[in-house]
Amino acid sequence: MREEKTIDLEHINPYLVVKRVMRTLWMPIVTVISVWLLIGACQNLLFRPKYRSGAMMVVTAKNGGSTINSLTTTSDMAKIFADVFQSDMLKNKVAAELGVSKLDGTVVTEAIPETNLFRVSYDADSPEAAFRTLNLIIKYHSEFSEDLFGAAVIEVIKSPNVPVEPINSFISSRRRMLFSIMGGVLVMGIIIFLAMIEDSVQTVSGAKDMIDGKLYSVIPYEKKKATRKKTSILISNSSASLPYVEVFKNLGAVIDHKMRRRRQKVILVSSSVENEGKSTVSSNLALALSERGRSVLLVDCDFRKPAVHKIFDMQNKIEQDLCKYLLDGAQGEYKVSKFGRLDLAISKNGSSNAVKLVHSDELKTFLERMRKNYDYIILDSAPIVIISDTEVIANISDFPLLVVRQGLVPAGVINSCIDSISGSEDRSVGYVLNYYRKFGSSKDAKHLAEHRSR
Repeated sequence: MREEKTIDLEHINPYLVVKRVMRTLWMPIVTVISVWLLIGACQNLLFRPKYRSGAMMVVTAKNGGSTINSLTTTSDMAKIFADVFQSDMLKNKVAAELGVSKLDGTVVTEAIPETNLFRVSYDADSPEAAFRTLNLIIKYHSEFSEDLFGAAVIEVIKSPNVPVEPINSFISSRRRMLFSIMGGVLVMGIIIFLAMIEDSVQTVSGAKDMIDGKLYSVIPYEKKKATRKKTSILISNSSASLPYVEVFKNLGAVIDHKMRRRRQKVILVSSSVENEGKSTVSSNLALALSERGRSVLLVDCDFRKPAVHKIFDMQNKIEQDLCKYLLDGAQGEYKVSKFGRLDLAISKNGSSNAVKLVHSDELKTFLERMRKNYDYIILDSAPIVIISDTEVIANISDFPLLVVRQGLVPAGVINSCIDSISGSEDRSVGYVLNYYRKFGSSKDAKHLAEHRSR
């Protein structure tokens, strides 16, 4: 078992990585939206936009006079007139007109070199304030400038404009979108990285390297047919695919050979957690062994949440409820329920006294009695992590078989479960890799073929 968390490409299943990404696709999408809104919120809280309204002015001779007769002279006068717009007297006049103590904005003037032109603009916190203030500045400037040069006047050749966009920017919309997308890509990268380094079993190679047990079969994912009634996929169903059926027949043959050679009869089938498919595996293994001509009894030992009766669709066909039979003292012969050649010892509703049943002498007596009547007894027990019942039942079984669902449970948890059911005799524990899906991995395809042909 590998203890260091390293990225081993043979342990990575691209299908599971893509599935993880698709399942968590909402996270990068939410990240993109969140970053966009966060930048917008920061912009609204921390950023004060400035709007500029501008106009173009020209210095000309008054009444067509010829006093201003050189470009150099008019250029110098333009600079002087530009300074007038910066005067405190003009600003105070405009502020009084606006009904404020002083102008909050900024007057900007720029004389154009070698010409009699200059620009004047006003920066304010809103487009309306910039436009209105600049118009008042132009309106009142003559009161302060006409005495400077009697022969010159200032004319407007380009009127003030209403600004549409701010002259400064916290961040452009393009960059805002870029940062938002980068955030989503970062989250996507983290998801992919975590999927690649997670400790769950993704491939056959990973299972062999990380799990402290013997791999007996790789069971492919089998899609249920769309029907109104929810039924499990049994190898006895005509809807089951040939590869799916062959895998269980092969598993039955391998276990039959192993158990007969060791003169063992009782097989414990469990899983680490729920939804790993243990009941379906135990049911199909029982069917596979019975098809080989062996007498098989499938016992539902998950006394809290029995499921075998649902798998075989026998809710109303139970001959005798196992829980009730054991609680009543296991008196008399137990009437098994029939499914073809397979015998079932099952319950419908379970019992609130599950702990008592697991530790009871009645259960041990019942199983010892059944050992004499059957070639194999398969015990479908509760998940190990959730309930400790399985550890007790493991002590009265001959061979523990753990169902491991691909990509669900960390390898460390699986190994702890294997340790708990191996027993003091340090017997070997087998496992099957269930719900196996892949694409594009030739090595996994090879391993899968090997298990099917054993």
